[in-house]
Amino acid sequence: MTPKKPLDKKNLIKPLIWAVFLLFLVVIGINLSSFIGYFFNKKVTAEKISTPKIYEPVVYPIQDWQSSKKANRLYTDELIHLIGQNPTMDKTLDFYGNEAVLHRFSTLSEPELSLANSDDILELSWYFAHPKDNETDKNLSVRYAQKAYLLASYIYGKDGKTLINAMLNKKSNPKLTGLLLAQCQGYICKLILDKKALHIRDKSTTKSTKD
Repeated sequence: MTPKKPLDKKNLIKPLIWAVFLLFLVVIGINLSSFIGYFFNKKVTAEKISTPKIYEPVVYPIQDWQSSKKANRLYTDELIHLIGQNPTMDKTLDFYGNEAVLHRFSTLSEPELSLANSDDILELSWYFAHPKDNETDKNLSVRYAQKAYLLASYIYGKDGKTLINAMLNKKSNPKLTGLLLAQCQGYICKLILDKKALHIRDKSTTKSTKD
């Protein structure tokens, strides 16, 4: 029987050193990877915080809009026709809390465009878009304002153009006959008119004329 050779400790030291060295490299690699990931994420987060998103305001190109010729006589059905055709109708209350008919020109899924008509009041309401709104709602807001521009110029002529421009830019409104309220606040614009002061009649047999 061949006697066993005694273990050579020198031969065991080298593999042990290599094992420790490899383990050291693995630990260093893990820590380095974690540090790089942390630093990169921190940098990206800092960039997001330091560069906030810029929202573009709604632009109303009033100078390019078509206006209406000022009417000699005012009739409710003509004014409604200026805003749109085939509105859905419902009951509502006017500025003074009296019964009125609501003519809605927008669908239920769209921002509001409506005109309330009572014995004494004509009230136009339309959506006033915020800079954070999507482009679809912004475009609708511009279209609605353009319809209000047609209505105001039909009633007041040049003063109506000035009125809508003041509303959209939140400036002082001109003092006009029959004007009860002209205001864009929050997400809604309201133009409220006194029908009796403006001599607006409920029926007509004539058609409105545009420039």
